[in-house]
Amino acid sequence: MRRLPYYSIALFFSIVLISGAHAQEQIRDTSIFKEHQVIVEKMDYIPSEREVKLIRILNNDTAGIAVRSDPYWISSMVSNKEYKDYLNAIKSSPVHYQTALPSKELESQEIKSLQISYKEYFNNSKYENYPVLGVSWNQAQLFCQWKTRQVNSELDEANLPHEKDYRLPLSVEIEGAKHFININFSRAFKENSSYNDPELVKFYYHTNELTLESFSKLTYLTNLSLNLDSPYIVIYNKASQTSTPYKLKNDVDLNVGFRYVQTYRKVPNSY
Repeated sequence: MRRLPYYSIALFFSIVLISGAHAQEQIRDTSIFKEHQVIVEKMDYIPSEREVKLIRILNNDTAGIAVRSDPYWISSMVSNKEYKDYLNAIKSSPVHYQTALPSKELESQEIKSLQISYKEYFNNSKYENYPVLGVSWNQAQLFCQWKTRQVNSELDEANLPHEKDYRLPLSVEIEGAKHFININFSRAFKENSSYNDPELVKFYYHTNELTLESFSKLTYLTNLSLNLDSPYIVIYNKASQTSTPYKLKNDVDLNVGFRYVQTYRKVPNSY
């Protein structure tokens, strides 16, 4: 298990200056929770300072929805390396491991923009910092649950308080983050700002994302739905608004990845 670095504990007593690419430096305090998110998890803090407008298209109808989210922390998209680290961590549980594995049916399919097979994309270290693709909504949910357990276990070892649950973001949280950070920066960039691969940034820009939001034809153009019993979920389309905005929870797609968020605190009348 990855241990919490000792310097992150010391940061309880001091403020560490971080890259200007991170919005949280403008509003951070020195709580252990925030220091752990910045230093260890490489997440960005997004305040609820403005309403975010979502443009939605369905069956040739277009609508704009204005939504204000709770303050939250948001990660980069989960990379191939991070997902493989997750698989290695759960290997001792064969059922969970098999459930989390990308479908073998994807192996021979082509990542068209890179002109390579999915098998090479997932296994070649050259692409370890690229977003993991072909993961279903249900598999991404299991990753978030594991991430919560893993981080809180590490905080237990360091005698630090637990964090809130990691989860998939809402569409408004991905859209809202764009006002504060470049959402196409990888975790590798946040760990080393000299790692700035234009091809990688472009790939992130064209990769759509899973969300926590449920899809309903009756409400999609008017408000957000958090009906977790729904078989359909909303896809945050970055590459094209004309793409199908929803998928079944078990569907996999080589143009869809995911990231995770944490609610920082609840505020009245957010969503």
